[in-house]
Amino acid sequence: MFFLMLACQGKAEIDNIGTTDTRDTADTADTADTADTADTGEEKPTFDCDAVPDSYSTEAVDGAKAYHGIAFDDQDRLVGWDGRNSLTTTSYGQSARPWVPGMKVVEQIVEHPSGDLFTLADNELIRISPEGGQERILGGLYYAYGLTFAPDGQLWVADGGLHRVDVETGEKTTFIEAPAENDWEANLYRDVAFSLDSKRLYVVSLSKRLEYWDLDDNLDPVGDLQVFAIVPGRWKDGLMIDACGYLWLPDYDRSSLYRVTPDGSESIAALSGTELSYTHALSWGPGGDWSQTALFLPMPYNQSRVVKMEIGVPDGAVVRTWKGEKSRF
Repeated sequence: MFFLMLACQGKAEIDNIGTTDTRDTADTADTADTADTADTGEEKPTFDCDAVPDSYSTEAVDGAKAYHGIAFDDQDRLVGWDGRNSLTTTSYGQSARPWVPGMKVVEQIVEHPSGDLFTLADNELIRISPEGGQERILGGLYYAYGLTFAPDGQLWVADGGLHRVDVETGEKTTFIEAPAENDWEANLYRDVAFSLDSKRLYVVSLSKRLEYWDLDDNLDPVGDLQVFAIVPGRWKDGLMIDACGYLWLPDYDRSSLYRVTPDGSESIAALSGTELSYTHALSWGPGGDWSQTALFLPMPYNQSRVVKMEIGVPDGAVVRTWKGEKSRF
């Protein structure tokens, strides 16, 4: 199948990943306040949406491993698949250590406030406890890849189609059916991201279109998907939104990481190069030694290495609201 062909392409080593400069002349939308979050006692990153950086520094995270997904656990360890058969954990400044053995190809990984992680492996949705125990939540998925928690704690799963899953019961609600097996003419939906006010759901797929659904107060889609922006390339491998409303999405065809302005008017290649410097799913650091204003990028075609990209703005979850109140996700 095509995804296996992609995974088998060359993986020569990169020793240094330099600084990538980008220029963005579009005005930044007034989408977030500067680090003015609820007083939870947690570290609050400093950022300014009126002065969003237009260049980014990158550096390799020595010793870390991640493939198609990357997350941080409740001990602030970087979690990723080693490209062979195990989930690994990496503490800051150390090398990756095997954690959960016997894992087949692991796709995206997301963290839950409980400390559990959720991932997709072998077309199954799996919960992983902080101790490394595994629980199968849902099987029978098609081309399982993308995972995103909604503000209400429900988990959105992209497997070519789009589904919402109750992680406590395994109940699945389908909004777009996955295509028939081996129907390569069909569009495959890859990932989603919620707007900062939780009133819109952005969607990427195997197309140039970055689309969206409007959402009601229960986070149910309203109407049909609409086009938000046209982004070069065809194979989108992730989608995240930062605290200033910029959308970040990698595209395989162009071996690039794109940043889309909050109004959808401009798409900038924030990081571009070759397959060897191409990332998949993204994750922000949790704070402390792992910068909250940096993206951490897995490089599956370069020995599953990890790169830190400092963008100066934290995850949209820092400021996201739902029904006028701060969201947990």
